Amino acid sequence: MHLNVWMNREAHRYALLWAKEHLPRETYHTIQRSYDATRKRTLLFALLCLVPLMLAFFSLIFFAPFSQSEDALPAGASEVIEARVDYDGNFYWTHDSQVYEHPLEAYGLSAQELEVNDRVQVYVDEAQNVVRAEPLEEGTSMREIEIGGILAPVLITLCIYLPIANRTFAKPWRTFYQTYCHSDSISG
Repeated sequence: MHLNVWMNREAHRYALLWAKEHLPRETYHTIQRSYDATRKRTLLFALLCLVPLMLAFFSLIFFAPFSQSEDALPAGASEVIEARVDYDGNFYWTHDSQVYEHPLEAYGLSAQELEVNDRVQVYVDEAQNVVRAEPLEEGTSMREIEIGGILAPVLITLCIYLPIANRTFAKPWRTFYQTYCHSDSISG
């Protein structure tokens, strides 16, 4: 079943109208109850599970980024920037639509050891003056861990909820809707 069909309420409404007109009353009521339960429980699930997880995700991103904690900064630095190495032995980053570029050798980095587009962690002060620069190790950065720490539970929760819903309270509706959508004898 396609996601766009699953979310298309107008198609669902037509399917329910067809069921009301063409199916026995008890079968129609079973399908209608299943459809209503699916909508209500999915909305309740989103409000009770997904919204709090997303709020936690956004609060971590905007209010408490561990990757930029003050105790990890060297003296004189106010911010950590992720810069990129360019083809002529410099590293660069953009801040407020202005490009900052500095030679690698001026900060103890070797142009022979770093390749184009390698990442460099740059500690800067308020005026974007470089305090210290060091190569950023490949692998998972702290920022990626922060984002994954909230995004992973959301995806796991969805992966658990959807199969359970489709095998329990949503099964009559889902079975009918699949039959309705794929039947050649049903028109309109």
